[in-house]
Amino acid sequence: MRLSDTGAGRDTGTGSHVAAVALFAIVILVVLFLVIFGSSVYRSAVAHSAADDSLRATQGYIDTHIQAADAQDAISIGEGPQGSALVISEAGDTATYEVRIYAYEGALVEEYARAGSSYVLANAQRITSCSSFEVSWADEASESHRLLKVTTDAGTTFIALRSDGEVG
Repeated sequence: MRLSDTGAGRDTGTGSHVAAVALFAIVILVVLFLVIFGSSVYRSAVAHSAADDSLRATQGYIDTHIQAADAQDAISIGEGPQGSALVISEAGDTATYEVRIYAYEGALVEEYARAGSSYVLANAQRITSCSSFEVSWADEASESHRLLKVTTDAGTTFIALRSDGEVG
């Protein structure tokens, strides 16, 4: 008589089936955990990337304004409604005008007005969300201010002025 004829060589119990199902369930749970963990990491990376993009866009916007108007006495620091304001002067045909960049009610705003006039918040255009904005001269000890320090809630950047002569 052969072993296969008597059934002694076969495992007819359910123990091996339970082990296989348990192993399959563990693999599915591990895969599910990895998918959830991976999506959480990806979501976090995308959020940080968006914040970095916002910072670069804000700093690039300010830097472009400064570099475009970088001339003697064109860049100065004023007092905005909620702290310091970056003031960029440009001479028109009949008068001098200012672009004023400052923080107001949780946003970075820009206002275009005649030089020396009062700040008119209704005329300010929103640039981006920004809870804090501080502008100062990084080289306070120097009489020829050539390095501007701009701090927002996303970080600090330094902008070197290239104009000839004293500014400020």
